[in-house]
Amino acid sequence: MSILGGDGRSGTFPVPSPRRRWQVGAGGPGLRATVSVTALALAAVEVFGLVGGSPASRDVAIAVLVGLLALAVFTAFVAKPTIVLMGGWILFVAQQPMIGYIGDHSARGATVVGRLDDAILVTLAAAMVVRRIAGVAPTGRPTGWLLLLIGILAAVGAISAVLRADVGMWTLVGGWLSLKALVVLAAACDMPWGERDYGRATAIAFGCGAVVTAFAVVDYISPTALHAILHTKFVANSPLQPARSHYVQSLFQSPSRFSNFSTVVFAIAAARYTVERRRGFLLAALIFGGTGLASLRLRGLLADVAIVCVLLLVVREGRFSRAVQLTIAIGACVAILGPAAFSGQVDRFTSSQADQTARGEMYSSSLLLAEEHFPVGVGFGRFASYASDLYYSPLYDKLGLSYDYGFSRLQPDFITDAGLAGYVAEVGLPATIVLLGGLGILAWRLASIARAGPSGGSATVALALLVGAVVMSLASASLLDSAIVTPLAIFCGIAFATDSETLR
Repeated sequence: MSILGGDGRSGTFPVPSPRRRWQVGAGGPGLRATVSVTALALAAVEVFGLVGGSPASRDVAIAVLVGLLALAVFTAFVAKPTIVLMGGWILFVAQQPMIGYIGDHSARGATVVGRLDDAILVTLAAAMVVRRIAGVAPTGRPTGWLLLLIGILAAVGAISAVLRADVGMWTLVGGWLSLKALVVLAAACDMPWGERDYGRATAIAFGCGAVVTAFAVVDYISPTALHAILHTKFVANSPLQPARSHYVQSLFQSPSRFSNFSTVVFAIAAARYTVERRRGFLLAALIFGGTGLASLRLRGLLADVAIVCVLLLVVREGRFSRAVQLTIAIGACVAILGPAAFSGQVDRFTSSQADQTARGEMYSSSLLLAEEHFPVGVGFGRFASYASDLYYSPLYDKLGLSYDYGFSRLQPDFITDAGLAGYVAEVGLPATIVLLGGLGILAWRLASIARAGPSGGSATVALALLVGAVVMSLASASLLDSAIVTPLAIFCGIAFATDSETLR
């Protein structure tokens, strides 16, 4: 069934047989009816316990009620995982201003909101396990080798923690964060994607991008006003970097997170333009790309350039005209924003003192730790990760970094600024090479689908997102960020569902 046109969708999606639809064994409707009747019966018991029971019985009733609510939520996750994941993406984009606003009223509330993304993604992964147990196992998707890759990295991280006798909550939290991208990818590849989801995901991206862009304009005109309204953290610029004095961070807690999200939306718009050659997508790529570059982050510019190069390599039709258009667009954005903001960063990272920058110290320290603890590293949650900040790692004291600005207990702002360095230190060089090799295999498979024909639009988008995320991970924690990982997983899931002919 061909659906190429102006409705936001592109590609040819085969119609699967009914047996591919979600059901448990042979009694999907029967199971739902049983759950509904049981829930109603338990609800009646709850009303009796809450209204007429003793204090002890009311406590039990409340506990059961919470359990019922959790069961209902989990059932929704099992039944409609694609809707939950796409809806969750919107929440993840808005999560940081929510944390800032709620944090002004309740520290505990801010903590709960800050954990929502991980709670949703972990629950979704568990829901996919339930679907597999129930007999829903899509074929032709890369779930098997993704699970193998997750198992290898998890084993290495756990072994290194045990060998160093340094096991704690940081091991669990750090392990989840390090494996999040792969776990969510594997879960998304098991989801029952529909033929309309490609357009829906793009609409969500552009909708969120439009809101973020609007806030970016306000932020550029009056930075202090936006932070006062959203209660977000204002990141003060160093006086040693005057060219970056007027950066933008929009509704995010830092210009780095804003740059990463803008790169994601740019990748989606640029990829769809490359495949469909519609001027609306080119205009969107220009707007979102220019807005993202207003963060004045060099990695955002490098990620945009890498995305464009990969798209030109993968999609051959009209290559020259697209190359000229996208190059002129990126060049115009850089010229308007001021080349000095980016050239100054290039000079910093290519000079003889490059290892004295915050990221230079992170990479040199991670290589030192990987060498000292070869081949399995120092274990999850111990270096250059959010967990190593939350459960402040003694390795920062050992390396003499705990008294430096950005690495101290009171000002740990730079600890997650080099995501790839965290993998090198925590799981060692061999496992990091395995991780990069696995991502390379994923990129190769996506490129193969993208070149197969008009049905490869979602694969082209997924490939652009993967390239952008990996480039950004060199100087940020993009592979640990739910707002970055989720769209990558969504478009990968749609791409492999299309390729395996399992779209509903």
